Amino acid sequence: MIQNGIVNNRYKTFYPGKTVVSFCFGTQKLYDFVDMNSYVEFYLSTYVNKPANIVKNDNMVAINNALEVDLSGQVVSDSIGNHFYSGIGGQVGFVTGASKSKNGKPIIALPSRAKNGEVSRIVATLQGKSVRERVLELIRVAHPQFRDDLLAQIRKKIFGSRLPNKHSNRYS
Repeated sequence: MIQNGIVNNRYKTFYPGKTVVSFCFGTQKLYDFVDMNSYVEFYLSTYVNKPANIVKNDNMVAINNALEVDLSGQVVSDSIGNHFYSGIGGQVGFVTGASKSKNGKPIIALPSRAKNGEVSRIVATLQGKSVRERVLELIRVAHPQFRDDLLAQIRKKIFGSRLPNKHSNRYS
């Protein structure tokens, strides 16, 4: 798209005219294109993915891929079940930066099906720990001074009496 003039970066307010990247992976044609190209600048991913830098581009549109979304709106972009698929990337930084950019918009793209149409990518619950299990695990790693209070708060607000009581060893 850059070679065909479709993408030219002329409207960017941060690094105008430049394509800013942290890595590239592809064909020899791609490597030849970026090699010594003054319009392509490489920076560390911690810099490129930083919301404070992303927000500097007005009208920033960040399009990120999702592998799975549950009915509560949780998005999974790096793993399928307990197995990493793509690793941890810059999705959070780009969603945050684009949402705070002047006239920006974050977009999560999600095909509705996978495995030749046999599997829905929109699921009732994510694979792995349930919300209840995640709550308990987070309370377990909280400072001991706050565990009882956290457990009492979550029991009162969300779960009723379904969580173990404060004398349980589940979170200690």
